[in-house]
Amino acid sequence: MNEENMSSEIGLGLSLAEMIFKFAQKSFKWNWNEYRTEIIDEFGAKYPESRDILIDVLSKQEFSDNFKKLSEGSVQDFLNLLKGLENAFQDTEYKFDSEKLLTEIKQKIEMEGAETSFQKIMTAYNQKILNIATKLDSKMDKAIGILKEVHEQTVTKDSGDQDQQFQQGNLNLLSYLKELTTKLEAKPPPEHKFGITFSDENGEKFPITELHSIIKSKRKVILKGAAGSGKSNTVTEFLKSIVKEKVLPVFIPINGSETEFFKELEDARDESAESRIDKLLKMSSVEITVERLKSFEGDVIIVIDGINEFKSGDFGELTEKIIQDVGEYVRQTSPHTYVLLTDRMDVRGALTGWNKITLNPLSEEEIRKNLDITIGKEQYELNDVSMSLLSRPFFLNIAMERCSASMTSESSVLNDFFKERLKMNEEEMKKLAKASFFAYQEGSVSFELKNFVEITGQETFDKLLGGGAAFTTSDTHATFSHQLLHDFLVSEYLASHPENWDVDEFDIATLESSSLESIHLVMQQIENKELADRFLLEVYDWNWKAAIASIILNSKLGINNHSEDIVTAMLVLVAQKQFDNGYETSESAKNHLGDYEKTFGEQLTKANNLKELIDMISVMKSESDLFDEWKQLFTIKRDSEINDETLKLLKSDNSLIGWTASNVLRECNLSEENQKDLRDMYDYSDADVPNQNTRRWRIIHPLGKCPSEENKKLLFIALETDPYHWVRYGAARALVEMAAITEDADMRKDILDKLGNMASKLRKNILDEIGKTVFYRNAYGQWDESVIPLLEKVKESKSDHVHDEDWEERLSKYKKGEWKS
Repeated sequence: MNEENMSSEIGLGLSLAEMIFKFAQKSFKWNWNEYRTEIIDEFGAKYPESRDILIDVLSKQEFSDNFKKLSEGSVQDFLNLLKGLENAFQDTEYKFDSEKLLTEIKQKIEMEGAETSFQKIMTAYNQKILNIATKLDSKMDKAIGILKEVHEQTVTKDSGDQDQQFQQGNLNLLSYLKELTTKLEAKPPPEHKFGITFSDENGEKFPITELHSIIKSKRKVILKGAAGSGKSNTVTEFLKSIVKEKVLPVFIPINGSETEFFKELEDARDESAESRIDKLLKMSSVEITVERLKSFEGDVIIVIDGINEFKSGDFGELTEKIIQDVGEYVRQTSPHTYVLLTDRMDVRGALTGWNKITLNPLSEEEIRKNLDITIGKEQYELNDVSMSLLSRPFFLNIAMERCSASMTSESSVLNDFFKERLKMNEEEMKKLAKASFFAYQEGSVSFELKNFVEITGQETFDKLLGGGAAFTTSDTHATFSHQLLHDFLVSEYLASHPENWDVDEFDIATLESSSLESIHLVMQQIENKELADRFLLEVYDWNWKAAIASIILNSKLGINNHSEDIVTAMLVLVAQKQFDNGYETSESAKNHLGDYEKTFGEQLTKANNLKELIDMISVMKSESDLFDEWKQLFTIKRDSEINDETLKLLKSDNSLIGWTASNVLRECNLSEENQKDLRDMYDYSDADVPNQNTRRWRIIHPLGKCPSEENKKLLFIALETDPYHWVRYGAARALVEMAAITEDADMRKDILDKLGNMASKLRKNILDEIGKTVFYRNAYGQWDESVIPLLEKVKESKSDHVHDEDWEERLSKYKKGEWKS
């Protein structure tokens, strides 16, 4: 054997030895595809010249089959194998004494316990034994079989002493950790592991192995990532990695939590923060109490996974209050308690007082490395669309499972998943879609089995369970293995029921804007341009950010199912917001335009002011009657007299026209008569008719720019009594704007005093909007002197949605004044 081949052979033995040892440490929960990737990564790093050889060897079916027979080994098999190896290599550099080796193994286990001894044994003998074993891979399962047997016997033998060692107060740590490990292992692991990285708020990049150190240094961390970016799997692997350390991990998966738990939290709204945390801890994978946490003398790491998986309103508000309670608990128990939250990207405002880190898309190198293993080098093609999808572990996993890198959209991949992998027919898909949508009506990704199965039938539901698409969380509840699967089925229901497209249905489908993925997936599915336009307009009426985000995503996927004129008009309305005096609104608009990769988005950002934007649009040509109507409205001279016909456009059935009218009127000098007409339009709007909800919002939006006692009175009526929460949200924003621009000091004081006094009664999203809108540039007079007392009053209020630390940070940010530039 020449020197180069010898190096490769030794390297192969070493790598396999180390990976087999890791396998032994993980209690032999074997996942061949997962470990094959790890072996290749580790071997390839140490012996890059032989990486291709290893890929070829490990890809052979017989090699995989051998590793799946690990339970067949016995003590005598192992003895026979060792003796046979000793005889076979007696006259080579690999010679060894099998009896001496066996004696030493036994001695080390007896003296030091299984884990320590395994490490030392494998370090001393992996080159000799495993290098030989790679030549006899058909018998390798026998060798590992004995390791398994010895490992299990030793763990059983030592468990009593360890139980005694980890008994603290009324917390048996070892028993707790065993139960947590069992729960973590219950969820099917990902088929493959990838080189995931994350970045902090400064853009610095870290390998995922640094997550623990970041949590230890930052204390309160929120991990964000796009749908399918690997948040939950990252959390699960992180928890597994710290189970054997001297820490107490507390895992609270929102997707496994039943509605009843949130009802208990709702009932505890007026109780102490500690009592609410006790209720929250009932939702943890292994139930634990605050008292037991306090009895533990080491570090505690609380992990809450999926705060996007409960709706924004009702229970969702309570969830955010609990998040604040946990943050306060971390502060009070410093320096021994830490917390990690996971959330989707941009579904809520930043949580003040928390350190944000973001999962990065997988690199092209990482994507190709994994596809090379399963599909083969140069056996696939990647384009921009497939790259954008494969950069998310969820989709790369699917590509590797089906040995195809071809992907055109999220929706098509998920559709294939259900129909090809789970073998669902059209009728079953319809039933699943309906059941999934109705499940979201409960406000959680966890759903009642009885109600779900009544719609789908037991056989269809069993297909979900058998295919790993769902799992039960209790005798009465279940959840999907990934929220994307649930979102896709909800999008199927929405796409097939255009008669139901309205704000209420969108609130259900997105858990009140907590997760917009179902909207994006519908946008990808509709092929009929007229229907796609209608859906886009309905979504825009409900949430402009959801509509624009879907346009951006479709653009990246190369999907052009909407009228170009409508897309153009919506992007122009986003560009208009760049010049808003509200700092948050302006920054959000710039970020959205920056994400739109086509040239037109870049052109819009070059307008320096509203006049330049209007001039740019006024010369645009189109054959569309709708675009011409929209352009005529958008380019109205802002100092011109507004007639009744323009005001009536606020009630247009077309959301593009209605919201353009609202935003244009907000920039015009409305006469007293115009303002009275707006108040009358609001008063005569029928609150019981669903499609009137957003029209009332459009009507009150311009009134914030028209300070008067009558307008102030109407806006407070809307804030306190309107049945639709987004109208109340809009009224709060308009009131802050009125206070910012009025020259009447008494009016300003009255508005801000009333808002401060109402803080304890307002929803969290409304309070947050007040907290954002006060960052108002070009306000009249001494605005700072008025705003700071308001922020302090809200901070000191008894509201469930106000947390001292969060509003203290808002105050600090406001006082620094960097946002004004």
